[in-house]
Amino acid sequence: MKKRVLLSAASAVLFSFQAHAAIVDADAKMTGFSVSTTGSATFDFTFGVSDWFTAEALANDFTVWSVADSDAGSSYAEAAALSLPADGTTAESLAVSDALDIGASSAASALDAGDAAATTTGEMGYEVSGTGLVTLTFDVELFNSITGATGSEFASSAVTVSDSFSGEFSELAIDSDGFGGDIFDDLFDSISFSFDVDGFDEGFLYVETFALADTGVAPVPVPAAAWLFGTGLMALGAIARRRRKS
Repeated sequence: MKKRVLLSAASAVLFSFQAHAAIVDADAKMTGFSVSTTGSATFDFTFGVSDWFTAEALANDFTVWSVADSDAGSSYAEAAALSLPADGTTAESLAVSDALDIGASSAASALDAGDAAATTTGEMGYEVSGTGLVTLTFDVELFNSITGATGSEFASSAVTVSDSFSGEFSELAIDSDGFGGDIFDDLFDSISFSFDVDGFDEGFLYVETFALADTGVAPVPVPAAAWLFGTGLMALGAIARRRRKS
């Protein structure tokens, strides 16, 4: 009887985690950054103590985050976070800034049941001077995929850039769901904007990457107390049957 009780409980646990076998992935990356100017206009990052970068990763309510500040005169700063529960659902964020190159990425993966979200943010100060036009270009790569779709899955990836000096705000995003079956969505594009410069001034660039993967199934296993209660009922039933036989 003990073997049968244990096997029944184990089978129920296995079923609760394998009833939904979808794999959902989302990935958002800033793959390049460039500056072009006309006339005598100049653009330079200040890399001051006011620059900051954050990375946050959340997988099945398990959150990890980190913050990095670039020191005065430094040309490099990095913030990274990884959330990795044991059930295969993961979220990973990375925000990096170095001289004339900005790299930020967010990745989320949900396996079987659960959800994951990853976000990076960065604020970088800069100086402009001279007279002319400054054009900033950010290369973006977005990717969503759903495998084993049943209709409840959702994936989202996005990159957002805003500028305090010009007031520009731009976003590239992909939202995908599993209602139509398995999907594979990607986007390779760039965010670009320009502003006029006439003399010395200062501004801030704000960059954010975001990724979300959700299977649409809550990763809530049946509590251990419920298994004990169920096992107790089965044991009582076995005792009653034995008494009837005797």
